[in-house]
Amino acid sequence: MIKYVGTVVYTDGRREPFETGVAGARAWEAYAARHELPVNPVRDKIDRFPVNTWQTVIAHAALRVEVGVDAWADTVAGFDDWDASEVPPTLEARSAG
Repeated sequence: MIKYVGTVVYTDGRREPFETGVAGARAWEAYAARHELPVNPVRDKIDRFPVNTWQTVIAHAALRVEVGVDAWADTVAGFDDWDASEVPPTLEARSAG
């Protein structure tokens, strides 16, 4: 699983941290499919990968913003502390017995 974390920096100077996993990835995959964008930043297509749009869609999903992603993007100046890292799957709870 991939965990996405970062901070949205708004055009008015506000900052809002976020964190997501599967929900953010799912939102990006759907957006990319609708707009015929590459889903993953693979080496042979890295020059065409829309990094800022990818970050925006994932943050939008993580924050559960009510307005659409394209309208919300107009309020975003950028991102700080962005990280997408692979995390191990959750371990099953150990039995107390």
